[in-house]
Amino acid sequence: DEMGQDISYALDMMETQAERRLAQDEANAQALRLKILADASQAFSTVGNDYPALLDEIVHRVSNVLGDNCSIRLISADGQTLELAAAHSPDATALASLWAAQSGALERLDGPTLVAHVARTNEPVFLPDLNSEQSRAAMGPVLWAHLQRLRFRSVMMVPLQEHGQVVGVLLVARYQVERGPFTGDDLQLAIDLASRAALALSNARLLQQVQVDLAERNQIAEALHASESTLHLFIDHAPAALAMFDTDMHYLAVSRRW
Repeated sequence: DEMGQDISYALDMMETQAERRLAQDEANAQALRLKILADASQAFSTVGNDYPALLDEIVHRVSNVLGDNCSIRLISADGQTLELAAAHSPDATALASLWAAQSGALERLDGPTLVAHVARTNEPVFLPDLNSEQSRAAMGPVLWAHLQRLRFRSVMMVPLQEHGQVVGVLLVARYQVERGPFTGDDLQLAIDLASRAALALSNARLLQQVQVDLAERNQIAEALHASESTLHLFIDHAPAALAMFDTDMHYLAVSRRW
């Protein structure tokens, strides 16, 4: 009986220690995830409203954190196609192939590829163990022809949203065996990173639009000032008696004859 009680106590202690280790591992993973997200937000904020630089920062950071290859495809202004906006890969040949495939054929939003499906439905695609058929469906025939030698093993596609509307797709892929397949935690991290990336892109777009609007307003103000100066000069030197009033009949300009 005493030996049985000792064994039961030892088993209870082992189970308690295992639960503590599991809780500690989860806490460490959560802390690491929060640090990754905080660092990403800080990096995106530092880039500011330089849209191309921000896109480049996003794909570099996501590639380093999650996968071998990362690319962003944005929906075109006419809403018909998905255009490769930024890409990063440790394999220079793969990176060149991505851009070559983009120039070869634009990917239609109503097409059969999984990237187009994500853009249309606003639902992520998670393929932790990718086969050749899924790879072809994920990439489309043109991109597949360029990248089939890499044999992607695991792929995630996450929508990029601005104000509830899908504006593009973030695609992350692994082909290095030692990194293993993506996990559910990786998918959640990709979704969170995509959310922060989309917010940064939205802010950059708004800042750029504000700068454009300010520049246009300054141009209009300068044109109005020049027009008013010309008008005042014309009226001032007119040989006739001329007067210009506002709607309250206050003088705006008069000629010398007046």
